[in-house]
Amino acid sequence: MRKQCYLTFPLGWKKNPIKGYGMIHVKKAFIKDDSDQFTTIVVPLSIDNVDKTLKITIENDYACYLTVDRADAFLVWIFYFAMKQGHDVTFDAPISARIYYQIKHYLIKALSEENADYKNIQINCQTVDENYKSAGAVGTGLSCGVDSLSTIYFHNYLQDNPNYKITHGTFFNAGSSHYGDGLVRIDEDGDTVYNNLYKASKALAGEIGIKILRVDTNIAEVFAIDHNKVDVFRNCGVVFMFQKLFKIYYYSSTFNLNSFHINPAGDSSLYDIFTISNLSTDTLTFYSALSPYTRLQKTRQVLIDFELSKKYLNVCTMSGKNCGSCAKCCFTLASLDALGVLEQYRHAFDIDRYKKRRNLYIGYIIASKKERYYEDVYFYYKANKLFPAGSFLYYIFFACIKPIERLMRKRTAEQRRKLRELAKNLKIDVPF
Repeated sequence: MRKQCYLTFPLGWKKNPIKGYGMIHVKKAFIKDDSDQFTTIVVPLSIDNVDKTLKITIENDYACYLTVDRADAFLVWIFYFAMKQGHDVTFDAPISARIYYQIKHYLIKALSEENADYKNIQINCQTVDENYKSAGAVGTGLSCGVDSLSTIYFHNYLQDNPNYKITHGTFFNAGSSHYGDGLVRIDEDGDTVYNNLYKASKALAGEIGIKILRVDTNIAEVFAIDHNKVDVFRNCGVVFMFQKLFKIYYYSSTFNLNSFHINPAGDSSLYDIFTISNLSTDTLTFYSALSPYTRLQKTRQVLIDFELSKKYLNVCTMSGKNCGSCAKCCFTLASLDALGVLEQYRHAFDIDRYKKRRNLYIGYIIASKKERYYEDVYFYYKANKLFPAGSFLYYIFFACIKPIERLMRKRTAEQRRKLRELAKNLKIDVPF
């Protein structure tokens, strides 16, 4: 049974008198057969009467699992952007009643209450009570990062219940290989970072004996925004297109439970356990995989026992392979170094280059000790008295320029991208 539903304004809340409310109108998706190999899903929409088109491309083998007769996936994708812009949303296709209810009463409510810049928007739609029947697949993202590999190893090697073993790795083009202003990241060889990362993920899936589902989308170009603020919504949104396939999906947590903090202006991974609990349905369950562990604990207790991690570990989204310079590479190299397993990861990193710059990297970690991403490895170095003397000289340098780094983070996505490109052209190479 379908019902007409509206997300109404809470008492006492008024529209922005200056900006007012815009509108996003999402029309019904339709499927376009591109070839014998690929299927494209097309979603016409408009933002303030400006026409846009979402496109999603998959291999034909997975077309039978598509659930685009409903707009569940597109609601999950869009509601954060709509809140940020203060735009009401209308969907021509119906939405599953439970997803509508949970996003309406929990996610939107919590995010708008936490930060008044994110509006308690109105959503116009019809709802459907019927559930999809799942094929029983268990999936997780296969990015080959620390979180991803730890999730794979824990569920397929360290626990015995076959109902929770991963059957499908996924690789979604949903923004992690784009800049915040929507431009695609290109690797040194001229190919997209996404394509080069996918090659390694496909090879790993073959070695561990699971299938891989690749999904290409242009969501990062249509709704340009810093990916770390929306990665949970975007990746889970793609999963909702395959409700006939998955019964369980592990979203690999980035931060552990002690870091939990709801703020839509911050990293969405800090509150992923709240998000995914409100995206689970009667037939599809999301888990924040290994959320009790910190990143360093995953590396120490799970990752380094997984032999394939020595070959496939890739934490970098700035390049198709580990660049050895960005924040993720810096943190990971310092972690492997502290745990005494650095030499085992020569296939993944340029270890000799790291050793020449070791004091610089660890100095940056000392200067970043108050940031959630670095505090765990900092305290491990401190507790075990591992700081090299030379790292404190770099610490002083980085502590002095931290205010500049914080200012850079407040620039627009386009400005930050141009600053990165300028630094690269000038051969300025620091781990942030």
